[in-house]
Amino acid sequence: MTRAEKLMTFVLAVIALSLLYTLTLSEFSAPKLWKERQIASQKQLELEKFKSSNQRLVADINDLKRGTEAIEERAREELGLVKQGEIFYQVIPVSN
Repeated sequence: MTRAEKLMTFVLAVIALSLLYTLTLSEFSAPKLWKERQIASQKQLELEKFKSSNQRLVADINDLKRGTEAIEERAREELGLVKQGEIFYQVIPVSN
């Protein structure tokens, strides 16, 4: 083998080892990249849930701002309030 061939073999070996290191052990390695993609996917799902929740809250806020029906419904459900002249009946289930 000539000196040029030895040098070329050495250079190719160094390049191959650096690529192997990059793909397996560095901060840009394939396993780390795969893990980061999984985390990003999970965060995207969480973000979609939060967006959906926010949309429901915005709709509730708009209902409460626009009219008294939503306020009355909340007062009846959450506080047990009744209108004047109404009679409140509470049904208690029998437990066995």
